[in-house]
Amino acid sequence: MDPLADAYQKEDYTRERAGDFTYAKDIRLYNMKPWLLGMNQKYAGIRLGLKKEDLIFTGGLAVINNVINYLQIACICGFFLYQAWIGRITISDVVLYFGAATSLTSALLTASQTMVVLRLMGINYQKYADFVDIPEGKLDEGEILPSKDELPEPDNLNSEAVTLELQSVSYRFPDTDTDLLHNLNLTVKSGDRIAVVGLNGAGKTTLMKLLCGLLTPTGGRILLNGVDMSTLPPEKRYEWFSCAFQDIGFLPVSVQENICGYGKADRFKLFDCLEKAGIIDKILSLPDSVNTLMEKDINEDAVDFSGGEKQKLALARALYQDRPVLILDEPTAALDPLAEYEMYQRYADFAKDKLSFFVSHRLSSTRFCTRILLLQDGCFAEQGTHEELLEKNGVYAELFRLQSYYYNDTRDKRSGMERSRSYS
Repeated sequence: MDPLADAYQKEDYTRERAGDFTYAKDIRLYNMKPWLLGMNQKYAGIRLGLKKEDLIFTGGLAVINNVINYLQIACICGFFLYQAWIGRITISDVVLYFGAATSLTSALLTASQTMVVLRLMGINYQKYADFVDIPEGKLDEGEILPSKDELPEPDNLNSEAVTLELQSVSYRFPDTDTDLLHNLNLTVKSGDRIAVVGLNGAGKTTLMKLLCGLLTPTGGRILLNGVDMSTLPPEKRYEWFSCAFQDIGFLPVSVQENICGYGKADRFKLFDCLEKAGIIDKILSLPDSVNTLMEKDINEDAVDFSGGEKQKLALARALYQDRPVLILDEPTAALDPLAEYEMYQRYADFAKDKLSFFVSHRLSSTRFCTRILLLQDGCFAEQGTHEELLEKNGVYAELFRLQSYYYNDTRDKRSGMERSRSYS
Protein backbone atom coordinates (compact mmCIF):
# COMPACT_ATOMS: atom_id res chain seq x y z
CA MET A 1 0.00 0.00 0.00
CA ASP A 2 2.83 2.43 0.81
CA PRO A 3 4.60 2.27 -2.59
CA LEU A 4 1.21 2.45 -4.32
CA ALA A 5 0.29 5.57 -2.33
CA ASP A 6 3.65 7.13 -3.22
CA ALA A 7 3.10 6.44 -6.93
CA TYR A 8 -0.45 7.85 -6.79
CA GLN A 9 0.78 11.00 -5.04
CA LYS A 10 3.54 11.72 -7.55
CA GLU A 11 1.38 10.91 -10.56
CA ASP A 12 -1.36 13.21 -9.22
CA TYR A 13 1.21 15.96 -8.61
CA THR A 14 2.45 15.95 -12.20
CA ARG A 15 -1.11 15.88 -13.54
CA GLU A 16 -2.22 18.77 -11.32
CA ARG A 17 0.82 20.91 -12.19
CA ALA A 18 0.21 20.31 -15.89
CA GLY A 19 -3.34 21.63 -15.49
CA ASP A 20 -2.54 24.54 -13.16
CA PHE A 21 -2.60 27.82 -15.07
CA THR A 22 -0.27 29.52 -12.56
CA TYR A 23 2.52 27.17 -13.68
CA ALA A 24 1.87 27.64 -17.40
CA LYS A 25 4.49 30.32 -18.06
CA ASP A 26 7.25 28.42 -16.26
CA ILE A 27 6.39 25.15 -18.01
CA ARG A 28 6.55 26.87 -21.39
CA LEU A 29 9.55 29.15 -20.79
CA TYR A 30 11.73 26.46 -19.24
CA ASN A 31 10.56 23.57 -21.44
CA MET A 32 9.19 21.52 -18.54
CA LYS A 33 6.70 19.63 -20.70
CA PRO A 34 8.98 16.62 -21.36
CA TRP A 35 9.78 16.34 -17.66
CA LEU A 36 6.12 16.51 -16.62
CA LEU A 37 5.06 13.94 -19.23
CA GLY A 38 8.00 11.68 -18.43
CA MET A 39 7.39 11.73 -14.66
CA ASN A 40 3.66 11.21 -15.16
CA GLN A 41 4.25 8.20 -17.39
CA LYS A 42 6.90 6.83 -15.02
CA TYR A 43 4.67 6.87 -11.95
CA ALA A 44 1.60 5.80 -13.89
CA GLY A 45 3.64 2.78 -14.98
CA ILE A 46 4.72 2.08 -11.40
CA ARG A 47 1.11 2.38 -10.23
CA LEU A 48 -0.20 0.07 -12.93
CA GLY A 49 2.59 -2.42 -12.23
CA LEU A 50 1.73 -2.50 -8.53
CA LYS A 51 -1.97 -2.87 -9.31
CA LYS A 52 -1.11 -5.73 -11.68
CA GLU A 53 0.79 -7.49 -8.91
CA ASP A 54 -2.13 -6.95 -6.55
CA LEU A 55 -4.68 -8.29 -9.06
CA ILE A 56 -2.52 -11.33 -9.85
CA PHE A 57 -2.19 -12.10 -6.16
CA THR A 58 -5.85 -11.53 -5.24
CA GLY A 59 -7.02 -13.23 -8.46
CA GLY A 60 -4.84 -16.25 -7.73
CA LEU A 61 -6.22 -16.46 -4.21
CA ALA A 62 -9.77 -16.27 -5.60
CA VAL A 63 -9.06 -19.12 -8.04
CA ILE A 64 -7.53 -21.29 -5.30
CA ASN A 65 -10.42 -20.49 -2.99
CA ASN A 66 -13.01 -21.43 -5.59
CA VAL A 67 -11.19 -24.67 -6.52
CA ILE A 68 -11.07 -25.67 -2.84
CA ASN A 69 -14.72 -24.73 -2.41
CA TYR A 70 -15.83 -26.82 -5.41
CA LEU A 71 -13.66 -29.76 -4.31
CA GLN A 72 -15.23 -29.54 -0.87
CA ILE A 73 -18.74 -29.55 -2.37
CA ALA A 74 -17.81 -32.48 -4.62
CA CYS A 75 -16.46 -34.44 -1.63
CA ILE A 76 -19.57 -33.73 0.43
CA CYS A 77 -21.84 -34.70 -2.46
CA GLY A 78 -19.82 -37.89 -3.08
CA PHE A 79 -19.89 -38.83 0.62
CA PHE A 80 -23.68 -38.52 0.91
CA LEU A 81 -24.26 -40.36 -2.40
CA TYR A 82 -22.01 -43.16 -1.16
CA GLN A 83 -23.98 -43.32 2.12
CA ALA A 84 -27.21 -43.60 0.10
CA TRP A 85 -25.61 -46.25 -2.17
CA ILE A 86 -24.79 -48.52 0.76
CA GLY A 87 -28.24 -47.95 2.26
CA ARG A 88 -27.34 -45.95 5.36
CA ILE A 89 -29.46 -42.93 4.31
CA THR A 90 -32.25 -42.31 1.88
CA ILE A 91 -32.21 -40.09 -1.21
CA SER A 92 -34.35 -37.53 0.65
CA ASP A 93 -31.69 -37.47 3.39
CA VAL A 94 -29.04 -36.83 0.74
CA VAL A 95 -30.94 -33.74 -0.45
CA LEU A 96 -31.44 -32.52 3.15
CA TYR A 97 -27.87 -33.09 4.32
CA PHE A 98 -26.31 -31.83 1.12
CA GLY A 99 -28.33 -28.59 1.32
CA ALA A 100 -27.34 -28.07 4.96
CA ALA A 101 -23.66 -28.83 4.26
CA THR A 102 -23.44 -26.46 1.30
CA SER A 103 -25.20 -23.72 3.30
CA LEU A 104 -22.63 -24.16 6.08
CA THR A 105 -19.78 -24.11 3.58
CA SER A 106 -21.16 -20.95 1.98
CA ALA A 107 -21.53 -19.29 5.39
CA LEU A 108 -17.95 -20.16 6.36
CA LEU A 109 -16.69 -18.87 3.01
CA THR A 110 -18.60 -15.60 3.46
CA ALA A 111 -17.26 -15.27 7.01
CA SER A 112 -13.66 -15.74 5.85
CA GLN A 113 -14.11 -13.20 3.05
CA THR A 114 -15.68 -10.75 5.50
CA MET A 115 -12.71 -11.17 7.85
CA VAL A 116 -10.36 -10.30 4.98
CA VAL A 117 -12.43 -7.20 4.11
CA LEU A 118 -12.53 -6.12 7.76
CA ARG A 119 -8.77 -6.56 8.01
CA LEU A 120 -8.20 -4.39 4.94
CA MET A 121 -10.63 -1.78 6.28
CA GLY A 122 -8.75 -1.84 9.57
CA ILE A 123 -5.44 -1.17 7.80
CA ASN A 124 -6.96 1.69 5.81
CA TYR A 125 -8.60 3.19 8.88
CA GLN A 126 -5.37 2.97 10.88
CA LYS A 127 -3.50 4.88 8.18
CA TYR A 128 -6.22 7.53 8.17
CA ALA A 129 -6.26 7.70 11.99
CA ASP A 130 -2.48 8.13 12.07
CA PHE A 131 -2.75 10.95 9.54
CA VAL A 132 -5.44 12.98 11.31
CA ASP A 133 -4.60 12.00 14.88
CA ILE A 134 -4.60 15.03 17.18
CA PRO A 135 -4.62 14.00 20.85
CA GLU A 136 -7.51 15.64 22.60
CA GLY A 137 -5.74 15.82 25.97
CA LYS A 138 -7.21 17.17 29.17
CA LEU A 139 -6.24 19.46 32.02
CA ASP A 140 -4.72 18.05 35.16
CA GLU A 141 -7.17 17.88 38.05
CA GLY A 142 -7.71 21.32 39.53
CA GLU A 143 -6.23 23.24 36.56
CA ILE A 144 -8.57 25.60 34.75
CA LEU A 145 -7.64 27.67 31.73
CA PRO A 146 -10.00 30.61 31.14
CA SER A 147 -11.61 30.86 27.75
CA LYS A 148 -11.02 33.87 25.52
CA ASP A 149 -14.44 35.22 26.46
CA GLU A 150 -13.37 35.46 30.10
CA LEU A 151 -10.53 37.86 29.30
CA PRO A 152 -10.99 41.61 29.83
CA GLU A 153 -11.70 43.79 26.84
CA PRO A 154 -8.59 44.40 24.71
CA ASP A 155 -8.20 48.00 25.86
CA ASN A 156 -8.01 46.84 29.47
CA LEU A 157 -5.64 43.90 29.06
CA ASN A 158 -2.99 44.02 31.75
CA SER A 159 0.56 42.70 31.42
CA GLU A 160 -0.41 39.34 32.93
CA ALA A 161 -3.43 38.61 30.69
CA VAL A 162 -1.46 36.26 28.42
CA THR A 163 1.83 34.59 29.27
CA LEU A 164 3.62 32.12 26.98
CA GLU A 165 6.55 30.16 28.33
CA LEU A 166 8.85 27.79 26.47
CA GLN A 167 10.55 25.27 28.76
CA SER A 168 13.43 23.42 27.08
CA VAL A 169 11.40 23.09 23.87
CA SER A 170 12.82 20.94 21.08
CA TYR A 171 11.32 19.81 17.80
CA ARG A 172 12.43 17.11 15.40
CA PHE A 173 10.63 16.28 12.17
CA PRO A 174 9.56 12.64 11.75
CA ASP A 175 12.16 10.30 10.23
CA THR A 176 15.03 12.71 10.96
CA ASP A 177 18.01 12.20 13.26
CA THR A 178 18.59 15.74 14.54
CA ASP A 179 16.50 18.46 16.15
CA LEU A 180 15.55 21.47 14.04
CA LEU A 181 14.95 23.40 17.27
CA HIS A 182 16.73 22.46 20.48
CA ASN A 183 16.30 23.40 24.14
CA LEU A 184 14.53 26.74 23.61
CA ASN A 185 13.61 28.72 26.73
CA LEU A 186 11.55 31.89 26.58
CA THR A 187 8.92 33.78 28.61
CA VAL A 188 6.80 36.51 27.00
CA LYS A 189 3.56 38.23 27.92
CA SER A 190 0.91 40.67 26.69
CA GLY A 191 2.38 43.91 25.40
CA ASP A 192 5.60 42.27 24.20
CA ARG A 193 6.47 42.67 20.54
CA ILE A 194 8.81 39.84 19.62
CA ALA A 195 10.73 39.72 16.35
CA VAL A 196 12.05 36.33 15.19
CA VAL A 197 14.82 36.55 12.59
CA GLY A 198 17.32 34.16 11.06
CA LEU A 199 18.50 32.66 7.82
CA ASN A 200 16.37 30.39 5.63
CA GLY A 201 15.84 27.00 7.26
CA ALA A 202 16.58 28.26 10.77
CA GLY A 203 13.16 27.07 11.98
CA LYS A 204 11.26 30.35 12.30
CA THR A 205 8.00 29.05 10.81
CA THR A 206 8.27 25.80 12.77
CA LEU A 207 8.64 27.83 15.98
CA MET A 208 5.52 29.83 15.14
CA LYS A 209 3.53 26.64 14.52
CA LEU A 210 4.71 25.29 17.87
CA LEU A 211 3.63 28.47 19.64
CA CYS A 212 0.07 28.37 18.30
CA GLY A 213 -0.36 24.62 18.83
CA LEU A 214 -0.27 23.44 15.20
CA LEU A 215 2.75 21.33 16.13
CA THR A 216 3.56 19.62 19.42
CA PRO A 217 7.12 19.76 20.80
CA THR A 218 9.09 16.51 20.65
CA GLY A 219 10.86 17.66 23.81
CA GLY A 220 10.00 20.12 26.58
CA ARG A 221 6.67 21.92 26.82
CA ILE A 222 4.94 25.21 26.07
CA LEU A 223 2.84 26.79 28.83
CA LEU A 224 -0.11 29.09 28.11
CA ASN A 225 -0.94 30.96 31.32
CA GLY A 226 0.77 28.19 33.23
CA VAL A 227 -1.02 25.30 31.48
CA ASP A 228 0.76 22.84 29.20
CA MET A 229 -0.70 23.48 25.73
CA SER A 230 -0.38 19.81 24.77
CA THR A 231 -3.06 18.99 27.38
CA LEU A 232 -5.60 21.29 25.72
CA PRO A 233 -8.06 20.27 23.00
CA PRO A 234 -7.05 21.87 19.66
CA GLU A 235 -10.06 24.22 19.57
CA LYS A 236 -9.07 25.58 23.00
CA ARG A 237 -5.54 26.31 21.80
CA TYR A 238 -6.52 28.00 18.57
CA GLU A 239 -8.97 30.47 20.13
CA TRP A 240 -6.02 32.35 21.65
CA PHE A 241 -4.14 33.01 18.39
CA SER A 242 -4.58 35.19 15.31
CA CYS A 243 -2.11 34.09 12.67
CA ALA A 244 -1.03 35.17 9.21
CA PHE A 245 1.49 32.78 7.67
CA GLN A 246 3.54 33.16 4.50
CA ASP A 247 1.66 30.24 2.93
CA ILE A 248 -1.74 31.82 2.45
CA GLY A 249 -4.84 29.74 1.76
CA PHE A 250 -8.32 30.92 0.89
CA LEU A 251 -11.53 29.01 0.29
CA PRO A 252 -13.69 29.46 -2.85
CA VAL A 253 -16.18 31.67 -1.00
CA SER A 254 -16.62 35.43 -0.67
CA VAL A 255 -14.05 37.87 0.67
CA GLN A 256 -16.28 38.41 3.71
CA GLU A 257 -16.56 34.70 4.47
CA ASN A 258 -12.81 34.19 4.04
CA ILE A 259 -12.09 36.93 6.57
CA CYS A 260 -14.98 36.55 9.02
CA GLY A 261 -15.80 32.86 8.69
CA TYR A 262 -19.32 31.49 8.33
CA GLY A 263 -22.21 33.04 10.19
CA LYS A 264 -23.15 36.62 10.87
CA ALA A 265 -20.34 39.10 10.27
CA ASP A 266 -19.65 42.44 11.93
CA ARG A 267 -19.54 44.60 8.80
CA PHE A 268 -18.17 47.67 10.60
CA LYS A 269 -15.33 45.61 12.08
CA LEU A 270 -14.74 43.93 8.71
CA PHE A 271 -14.28 47.24 6.85
CA ASP A 272 -12.12 48.58 9.67
CA CYS A 273 -9.80 45.58 9.38
CA LEU A 274 -9.66 45.89 5.59
CA GLU A 275 -8.66 49.53 5.99
CA LYS A 276 -5.98 48.73 8.55
CA ALA A 277 -4.59 46.05 6.24
CA GLY A 278 -4.42 48.57 3.37
CA ILE A 279 -6.78 46.68 1.02
CA ILE A 280 -10.03 48.62 1.48
CA ASP A 281 -9.73 50.63 -1.76
CA LYS A 282 -9.29 47.48 -3.83
CA ILE A 283 -12.30 45.78 -2.23
CA LEU A 284 -14.55 48.82 -2.65
CA SER A 285 -13.58 49.05 -6.32
CA LEU A 286 -15.06 45.59 -6.99
CA PRO A 287 -18.69 45.41 -8.20
CA ASP A 288 -19.70 43.04 -5.37
CA SER A 289 -17.39 44.56 -2.76
CA VAL A 290 -16.90 42.14 0.18
CA ASN A 291 -19.31 39.67 -1.47
CA THR A 292 -16.83 39.10 -4.30
CA LEU A 293 -15.99 35.43 -4.74
CA MET A 294 -12.40 34.21 -4.50
CA GLU A 295 -10.43 31.36 -6.11
CA LYS A 296 -11.07 31.48 -9.85
CA ASP A 297 -10.19 27.79 -10.24
CA ILE A 298 -13.57 26.98 -8.67
CA ASN A 299 -15.68 30.09 -9.38
CA GLU A 300 -15.55 31.38 -12.95
CA ASP A 301 -16.80 34.82 -11.89
CA ALA A 302 -14.31 35.09 -9.03
CA VAL A 303 -11.57 37.72 -8.81
CA ASP A 304 -7.92 36.71 -8.84
CA PHE A 305 -6.05 38.81 -6.28
CA SER A 306 -2.33 39.39 -6.58
CA GLY A 307 0.15 37.91 -4.13
CA GLY A 308 0.49 41.19 -2.24
CA GLU A 309 -3.30 41.64 -2.10
CA LYS A 310 -3.74 38.13 -0.72
CA GLN A 311 -1.21 38.89 1.98
CA LYS A 312 -3.15 42.00 2.96
CA LEU A 313 -6.38 39.96 3.09
CA ALA A 314 -4.60 37.47 5.35
CA LEU A 315 -3.59 40.35 7.62
CA ALA A 316 -7.18 41.60 7.68
CA ARG A 317 -8.34 38.09 8.64
CA ALA A 318 -5.86 37.93 11.51
CA LEU A 319 -7.02 41.35 12.73
CA TYR A 320 -10.70 40.42 12.52
CA GLN A 321 -10.19 37.44 14.83
CA ASP A 322 -8.95 39.89 17.49
CA ARG A 323 -7.31 37.26 19.69
CA PRO A 324 -4.82 37.89 22.51
CA VAL A 325 -1.76 36.56 20.62
CA LEU A 326 -0.87 37.82 17.14
CA ILE A 327 1.55 35.85 14.93
CA LEU A 328 2.74 37.31 11.63
CA ASP A 329 5.03 34.85 9.87
CA GLU A 330 6.39 36.80 6.90
CA PRO A 331 2.89 37.65 5.65
CA THR A 332 4.32 40.67 3.83
CA ALA A 333 6.98 38.84 1.82
CA ALA A 334 5.30 39.81 -1.46
CA LEU A 335 5.46 43.51 -0.53
CA ASP A 336 8.45 45.72 -1.21
CA PRO A 337 10.67 46.60 1.80
CA LEU A 338 9.15 50.04 2.34
CA ALA A 339 5.57 48.71 2.18
CA GLU A 340 6.47 45.93 4.62
CA TYR A 341 8.02 48.40 7.05
CA GLU A 342 4.95 50.64 6.94
CA MET A 343 2.65 47.64 7.38
CA TYR A 344 4.52 46.43 10.45
CA GLN A 345 4.48 49.92 11.93
CA ARG A 346 0.69 49.98 11.61
CA TYR A 347 0.50 46.57 13.26
CA ALA A 348 2.64 47.83 16.12
CA ASP A 349 0.14 50.66 16.65
CA PHE A 350 -3.05 48.63 16.83
CA ALA A 351 -1.55 45.60 18.59
CA LYS A 352 -0.06 47.43 21.58
CA ASP A 353 -1.87 45.37 24.22
CA LYS A 354 -1.42 42.02 22.51
CA LEU A 355 1.44 39.58 22.62
CA SER A 356 2.82 39.86 19.10
CA PHE A 357 5.34 37.83 17.10
CA PHE A 358 6.79 39.23 13.88
CA VAL A 359 8.88 37.08 11.52
CA SER A 360 10.78 38.69 8.67
CA HIS A 361 13.95 38.32 6.61
CA ARG A 362 14.24 42.11 6.49
CA LEU A 363 15.81 43.10 9.78
CA SER A 364 14.87 46.78 9.52
CA SER A 365 11.18 45.88 9.47
CA THR A 366 11.29 44.56 13.03
CA ARG A 367 13.49 47.17 14.72
CA PHE A 368 10.43 48.57 16.52
CA CYS A 369 10.01 45.32 18.51
CA THR A 370 10.70 45.16 22.24
CA ARG A 371 12.84 42.04 21.79
CA ILE A 372 14.52 40.43 18.81
CA LEU A 373 15.33 36.70 18.77
CA LEU A 374 17.96 35.46 16.33
CA LEU A 375 17.48 31.76 15.51
CA GLN A 376 20.67 29.97 14.52
CA ASP A 377 21.57 26.27 14.67
CA GLY A 378 18.26 25.51 16.38
CA CYS A 379 18.84 27.87 19.32
CA PHE A 380 18.33 31.52 20.27
CA ALA A 381 21.86 32.60 19.38
CA GLU A 382 21.20 36.26 20.23
CA GLN A 383 18.37 38.24 21.77
CA GLY A 384 17.76 41.84 22.77
CA THR A 385 16.55 45.10 21.27
CA HIS A 386 17.73 46.31 17.88
CA GLU A 387 20.18 48.75 19.48
CA GLU A 388 21.49 46.16 21.95
CA LEU A 389 22.19 43.63 19.22
CA LEU A 390 23.98 46.24 17.08
CA GLU A 391 26.17 47.14 20.07
CA LYS A 392 26.91 43.45 20.64
CA ASN A 393 28.35 43.38 17.10
CA GLY A 394 27.47 39.73 16.56
CA VAL A 395 25.64 37.81 13.86
CA TYR A 396 22.57 40.11 13.91
CA ALA A 397 24.73 43.22 13.50
CA GLU A 398 26.57 41.64 10.58
CA LEU A 399 23.34 40.63 8.84
CA PHE A 400 21.89 44.09 9.41
CA ARG A 401 24.97 45.79 7.94
CA LEU A 402 24.83 43.55 4.87
CA GLN A 403 21.16 44.36 4.26
CA SER A 404 21.69 48.07 4.97
CA TYR A 405 24.50 48.16 2.43
CA TYR A 406 22.21 46.66 -0.21
CA TYR A 407 19.39 49.10 0.47
CA ASN A 408 21.73 52.07 0.74
CA ASP A 409 23.32 51.12 -2.57
CA THR A 410 19.87 50.97 -4.14
CA ARG A 411 18.77 54.14 -2.42
CA ASP A 412 21.62 56.21 -3.87
CA LYS A 413 20.24 55.53 -7.32
CA ARG A 414 16.80 56.85 -6.47
CA SER A 415 15.45 60.34 -6.84
CA GLY A 416 15.65 62.76 -3.91
CA MET A 417 12.00 62.18 -2.99
CA GLU A 418 12.45 58.41 -2.93
CA ARG A 419 15.70 58.75 -1.00
CA SER A 420 13.94 60.60 1.81
CA ARG A 421 11.41 57.78 2.16
CA SER A 422 13.98 54.99 2.44
CA TYR A 423 13.76 53.29 5.83
CA SER A 424 17.30 51.95 5.72
